[in-house]
Amino acid sequence: MLVRILDLRQEHWSPKLLFEIIKGIDSPIVLDEATKSRSFGHFARVLVDLDLTGKLLSEFLVERESFAFFRED
Repeated sequence: MLVRILDLRQEHWSPKLLFEIIKGIDSPIVLDEATKSRSFGHFARVLVDLDLTGKLLSEFLVERESFAFFRED
């Protein structure tokens, strides 16, 4: 499944941070090319190996030092 992360500050767009955020949903596989190169910038996209037999999240909390936000689908 391709997951889009909206409203994320550019300083949090590193592959390591994006993968850490996505681990809150399931197992990240790869960033799309526009996200890697930051050529688009409105949202980050990550391919995720998602277990569809479980409950799907409608929101999750992203926390970092002095920064937190809820992401809702």
